[in-house]
Amino acid sequence: MNKFFTYFFSINPTQTLPKGEGFLKAIFFSIFFCFENGFAQNFQNTLEHKNLAPKKIENNENFGFRRTNIRRASVPFQIHNNLMVISLRINFKDSLNFVVDTGAGHILLIDSLMVQQLALPKLAPIKIYATGIDEEVEGYISKVDKIDFGDIEGRNIQVVFLKNNLWAISKNVGMKIHGIMGYELFKNFIVKIRYEEKRIVFLKHRQNYHIPRKAEVFTLQMQQRKPYFVTNVFLKDKNDTLKGKFLIDTGAGHLLSLETPSNPEKIKVPEKHLKSRLGTTLNGDMVGSYAFIEQIDIGKWKIKKPIVIFPDSLSLAKIYKRQPFRNGSVGMDFLKRFYVILDYKNKKVVLKSNKAKINTELEFNTSGVDIVALPPKFDQYAVSDVRPNSPADRVYVEKGDKIISINGIVAKKDAMPLLVQLLKSKAGTKIQMVLERGTSIFDKEFVTEMPF
Repeated sequence: MNKFFTYFFSINPTQTLPKGEGFLKAIFFSIFFCFENGFAQNFQNTLEHKNLAPKKIENNENFGFRRTNIRRASVPFQIHNNLMVISLRINFKDSLNFVVDTGAGHILLIDSLMVQQLALPKLAPIKIYATGIDEEVEGYISKVDKIDFGDIEGRNIQVVFLKNNLWAISKNVGMKIHGIMGYELFKNFIVKIRYEEKRIVFLKHRQNYHIPRKAEVFTLQMQQRKPYFVTNVFLKDKNDTLKGKFLIDTGAGHLLSLETPSNPEKIKVPEKHLKSRLGTTLNGDMVGSYAFIEQIDIGKWKIKKPIVIFPDSLSLAKIYKRQPFRNGSVGMDFLKRFYVILDYKNKKVVLKSNKAKINTELEFNTSGVDIVALPPKFDQYAVSDVRPNSPADRVYVEKGDKIISINGIVAKKDAMPLLVQLLKSKAGTKIQMVLERGTSIFDKEFVTEMPF
C-alpha cells in the first residue's frame, strides 16, 4: 500500500535571535512521506522569514569541498525502501544516517538522543502542527559547528531539531534515521545521481560538465528552495493532455502524484481506481486513490500505463495555502529510470534514460500489507496496516501481528527491504507469512493480486 505522511511545521518564535541572526518571523515546514508499494517517502520543507534586521536567516553557504584542490566528490548512498540514505558526521559524531531529499528546504534533525549527545543550543522555539489536527510538537532552531561526509563539509550550519523522536521515518525505513538534508547540498554543487551505481557525484559550479549523449535538458523552476519542471501527462487517452508543473523529489517513492485541486477540470480520479488509506499524520489518516493513466512524456521518452497516486483534496488543503503552485510531483520510481544531473544555480535538470528501466513493470503492494520496524533497535517487524478486501485481509492478517518470516525470509535486522519486496510481488505470487499474535504463532497464506 502506498502510505502518505504529511506533517506541517508552523514556526512562530516571538523573541529576537542572537545578534547577527536577524529575527525569525515565521518558519513553515511541510514533510510528505509517500510510502509507495511498501514504502517511499517525500519530505518537503519551506522556510519563510520577514527581515527586521540587516542580516537574513542564514542560507548555509558554507558547504563545499574539504580542500581547495578538490573539484569533485563521489559519495555512496544506500537505498532503503525508496529512500536515498547517506552516512555523515555532525560535530565529529560518526555514522549518522540522513535522507537525501530534494524536497527538503532545510536540515532537520529527528533523533532526540543524538541532539542531546551533541548538546545543541536552542536559539528559538518552534511549534510543529500535524495536518488536520490541532496538537503540536515542539522543536528548536539551532546551529552545528560542522557537518561532513566524504570530501564535503559545511561549517556553522543552521538546523532545526525536534524535542522528541520522530519514529515514523525510521520505522518505515527499517533503520534508524537521524535527519533529512536536501537544498543545502544541492544548491552549492552540480549534482549527478547515479542510481544504478548508488552514488552521488558533487562537482564545483565553475567546472564544465559533460552532458551525456542522448540526454535531454529541462529548465528548473526554483521556488521556496524546491526544484520544479514541466512535462506532459496523458490522462484518459492521448487526446487528454496535461502540461503540468511537477516537483522533482528524491525523497518520494511514487512514480507520479497528480493533485486534483491544482486543476479540477483536468485532473480527475479515473473511474477505475482504488480508494485507499495512503498514510498517517501525527494523529490521523490520509486517504486518496491509485489509478492507471495513459502515459507520461519526458522529452522523447514515454512511460506507458503508469500507476499514479491521487491524494485526497482535503489532505492537500494546507499545502496549497503555503506552497508554490504545482500539479503534483515525480518521485523515486520516476527518477530511478534515469541518470540525473541537477544544476540549481543554472536552473537545469539533465535526464538520460536507463533503457533497461524506462518501462520496467510498475511495482504495487499486491498483498495489501504494510509493515514497520519496531524501535529502538529496528530488528523486529509488525503489520502496521491491512488494506480492506486485500488478499491479506481475506485471510485475517491483522494490524499489530508480529512478523516471524515471509516466504522463508526471517524477519531480522536489515531484512525489511526483502520483506517489503515480497509483499509487492507480481500478481499471482503465493505468500506465506508466519505471524505471532499474543502467545500464538501461526501461518497465513494468500496469493497476491492487482485490485484494479
